[in-house]
Amino acid sequence: FRPKEQGRLVIVIHPMFPVAEVVQTAEFYRDQLGFEIDLLWGEPKFYAILHREGVYIDLIKSDSIAGDVGDIGGAYIIVENVDEMYLEYKTKEINILGPPENREYPMRDFVLLDCDGHRLCIGSPLSTQ
Repeated sequence: FRPKEQGRLVIVIHPMFPVAEVVQTAEFYRDQLGFEIDLLWGEPKFYAILHREGVYIDLIKSDSIAGDVGDIGGAYIIVENVDEMYLEYKTKEINILGPPENREYPMRDFVLLDCDGHRLCIGSPLSTQ
């Protein structure tokens, strides 16, 4: 569940998102966001590991999650071409909060919400656009 890279102490991070239903959320990430499901664990399922290319997200069952999680979970995912990713996601059943915009920080990005309300900001450095 992690790439092998020589000479690096820190290899990858797996943010852990609390979710109401692990299987349902894992299927959303697979079907709508293009992630692969590496692991669904437990009976009933209470933990999942997902990845898309070098990005990993873990899901953990939480009984305290009831619909919208607000600002308690999220991630900023840097991609090669934010506009291409936006066009891919625009054809899916995803709550996208707006089109990509150039920011002062200097990134071009957009924000979407997963099916549990976690905010995923998808962006590319402006220098690569």
